[in-house]
Parts: sequence; structure tokens; C-alpha cells
Amino acid sequence: MCIRDREGEDGDQTETNQVQVEQQVETIPFDEVMASDKRKFYKQYQELIDNSDIIIQVLDARDPELYRNHEVEKQILANSSKQLFFLLNKADAVPRKNLNTWISQLNQVAPSYCFAAKPFKNYSQMSSLALYSETLAKKLAQKNDPSEFQLDEHALTSKLNEIAKKKFKGKPQVYVSFVGFPNAGKNSIIYLLKQKAKNVDQAQNLPKFIYQFQIDTKTYLIDTPGFFTAQNQNSSLLKIAKISDCTKPAEAIKELLTKAKRAEILILYRVPDYKDVNEFLVSVAKTRGRLCRNGQIDTDGAARLVLEDWLSGKLKYSVLPQ
Repeated sequence: MCIRDREGEDGDQTETNQVQVEQQVETIPFDEVMASDKRKFYKQYQELIDNSDIIIQVLDARDPELYRNHEVEKQILANSSKQLFFLLNKADAVPRKNLNTWISQLNQVAPSYCFAAKPFKNYSQMSSLALYSETLAKKLAQKNDPSEFQLDEHALTSKLNEIAKKKFKGKPQVYVSFVGFPNAGKNSIIYLLKQKAKNVDQAQNLPKFIYQFQIDTKTYLIDTPGFFTAQNQNSSLLKIAKISDCTKPAEAIKELLTKAKRAEILILYRVPDYKDVNEFLVSVAKTRGRLCRNGQIDTDGAARLVLEDWLSGKLKYSVLPQ
């Protein structure tokens, strides 16, 4: 059993508390799901898509392409009665110039916008979360940056209402759902939108597992995020559903180190230069006081600390389109 040295813990208490809601509600790795549960997953996921008019695919703004599911996109785009919508979350961790590049490219596929749902551990922090995303949008506007595609939760609600009224004029009710890989921020965004939404009775035409909230006269939010599985993905990051259950955190850190700039990593973690992922994690463990009871370095614990920074958006990096 490993413990964290108190001296290394104090400086990181705030960041440790900022753990996204995704960790509380996301699914377990797909490879560990039994066959019967896999069938249930596919059935529920398809029902979610079938009952949605506007499907928002949530992407991590630091690496949007990694979080895209092209098969799902093709399925939605092939159906003229549905509207695909990209939302690049954690936009505050990416340079504005890079965001604009991604928005320009993704707009060729579907309407695309940026968002910043600040990580939080419990629902009592939601007021600061709402203020954070709103403040970010104002800062970008003050800097004379293009803010047309930068949304806070109020602007996102307005945009959804606008689409509902234009594209779905003849429908009395328009349903919005969120889909994406684990840890992209779906649940944080849904919870933000629910703050001013009206809870309504379960509709008879919706499956039992789907709950709805009314965010406008004809726009309803489905409070059931659809998640993609990483069974055919090579990325270790996409396979993480819950950090505490990650059995090979060092593999995910190795992938992160190829994305983030080395100089920024050294400054963020206050460690010397490293030759490989193990040497980096040893340095992080020493700096953060991650030691086992027998005095050995807890590199797995250090890796999970870095993964928490990745999840919260504290670890900033940006992958540009190929």
C-alpha cells in the first residue's frame, strides 16, 4: 500500500479536488463488459440516437481528432432528420489560434463550437463552474479574438434553440443528446445546462432509461450521455473510464508525453529532463511525495496524479490537424 507524503500533498490539494463528474458516472472499459451487457449497451445507445434530433459530439479541444467517431458521424449525417453538432470542450487549455484552425476544419463536417466546462468534484461547485465558462467567453471577446464560436452555457442553450426552430420547424418537441468518449466532459456540460432547465415527466415515447429536461419551449435535453467504446482504438487515453481503475497508467502517460511540449511538462511538474516515461514518473513521484510504505517510489500513483491533471485540463497541450 502506498501513501502520499503530506508535504507533497498540500500544494496540490486544490487540483486534486477538481475531479470531473465523468469519473463518478462513466462506464467501465468495454473489454471488461460481459456479452449480455454489450448487447444492452448497443441497444441503449441506438435508442438514444433514434430518439434524438440534435446529437452533440463532445471532443477534447486539445486533441479533437482523437475523440471523433467517424462511423457515428456518418450514421448521423446520413439521416437528414438529424443534426450533428461538434462541441470542443476544455477550450481554455488550447491556444486560440489552434482552436480556430480546428473549428474551420470541423465546420466543413458539421457546426462546431468551443466550450470550457471547468472540472469540479461535487455539485456545490457548479456556480463557480458557470461563472468560469462565462468569464472565459468575455475574456476572448475583450482580446478581440473571434468569439462567434466560443460558447458559455447560456450561449449554447441559445444556439440549440436556434437550431431547433430553424431546422425542426414542424416538430413540437426537439430532443438534444450528448455523445462521446469517456472524459471528454459530457456530464459536466449536461449538468451545466440542467441548472436552468425544467424537469418534466418521462415521455411515453422515450425508453425508460432516458430522462429529459426542458431548456426552451420546444427544446428538451436528454439527461443520458451516450459514450463511445474504445475497443478498436489504439489510444490508451480513450480506454480510461475511471482513473482509479486504470491498470496501466504509465502507458497513458507515455502517450501524453508525445503530445505535450517537453519544456511545458518540465515547468508544470518542476522536474529535470527525462529520457523516458519511467524516469519522468520517478521524478514526479519524488516531487509530489508519492512513496510506498516500504520507501519505494510509487510511479503508478504519480501517473494517476498526471492523469488527473490531464482530466481537469491543467495539463495543456494542443494537437493540430494533419
